[in-house]
Parts: sequence; structure tokens; C-alpha cells
Amino acid sequence: MPSASAQTTLTATDETVVSHNGQLTSITVAPSGTVSYEGLEQTAANVTVTVEASLDGTSWSHVASKQVDASGLNGTVSYAFKPRSLLSGKDSFSKSAFRSKADGSSETTDVHIRVRSVVYESSGKNVSTQSSTVFTVAVQNVPRGSGVGGKVNGNAN
Repeated sequence: MPSASAQTTLTATDETVVSHNGQLTSITVAPSGTVSYEGLEQTAANVTVTVEASLDGTSWSHVASKQVDASGLNGTVSYAFKPRSLLSGKDSFSKSAFRSKADGSSETTDVHIRVRSVVYESSGKNVSTQSSTVFTVAVQNVPRGSGVGGKVNGNAN
């Protein structure tokens, strides 16, 4: 008998911030996607989707979780999270991890995002899957400078 399986995929786009002090003010994620499952022994009851983030790919911080209704022995459910800040809250990252300190410099930080899902059968058995991706946040510190302009408006006779 084939075993039950579940699948989800995740993609992300790199982000660039340009500021005069080399700091960013916010960084948010709003994951959305689908979880597919097949080969269940009992009808699916629900799917729990958990989003986690990491700066090193090993130490994960909880971002958000939700439960989505599911049914059937095979199926696909959709999930969508509202924007969640990665810089505020209990398990958030420090803004200094994304800082470009020197004027005219640019620093990059990789942000790892992982979505874990667990499909629960009506009997209580479950099957799980996860998908992860990385996006880069580049912070460019605009060099300080000044300029002067004007018009002489000279006149000679």
C-alpha cells in the first residue's frame, strides 16, 4: 500500500533598502501557497501551517501558525498569512543584523524562511512536509554630502 505524502513549495524575492543612515525600519513576510496531500488512510481533518525564519539556516524563530480546514484522502489546501514583522515581537531579529554602517557602503543579510505543514487525518494520524527558501536583504547606506548652487547676478558698467 502506498504511503501518505504531503508537499508544499516556497519562493522569495530579494529586497533592497536605500537609506541615509544605513538602517532599515521594517522587514515583513506574508507567506501564501498551497499544501497538497495524497494517499491518506482516513479523511483529512485539517492542516497546520507554521512559518519560521532564520538568519543562519539552523536557529529558527516562530513567525506565525494557522490551521486550515481539509477534507478527502487527497487534496490541496491554500494558506495565506497577513504581513508579519521580522523585527518586532518575541522571536524577532535585531535591526542591527541588517545595518550598513559606513557611508557609501552596502551590506547584505540572508533571511531563511521555512514553511512546515502537518496534515491531520480524522483518526489523529498525520503526515508532514516542509519547504524553505532564502532571500537577501541588501541595505545601502547613501553617502553624506552637500552641495551649493546659486547665481552671481553680476553687473558691470
